[in-house]
Amino acid sequence: RGTYLQVIATKKTISIYKERGAEPVTKHLTKEEWEQITNSLKSISLKNIESIEPPSKAHQYDGAPLANLQITTGDQVYKTRSFDHGNPPKEIAALVKEILSLAENIE
Repeated sequence: RGTYLQVIATKKTISIYKERGAEPVTKHLTKEEWEQITNSLKSISLKNIESIEPPSKAHQYDGAPLANLQITTGDQVYKTRSFDHGNPPKEIAALVKEILSLAENIE
């Protein structure tokens, strides 16, 4: 409870927000870092991302922080169902791990 973390990755930057409405901490991404993100994205079927079942649902009873993934490409937005932070569905696990790994190294 009371935990907030929003990570936004774009082609040039990755930003983290640790509080709602707070100013982000931002880092420029290298070409290689962005390629790592996009390579992790290649195995994901974006049109089916909303139907991926989470492996656990502890977030429904405060057993784990709530997490979700949103991918925007052009004017299309794809969102996952909510899942437990630290336990993403296997279909998106590599991408989530990559983004969180880059976000951890910002500060």
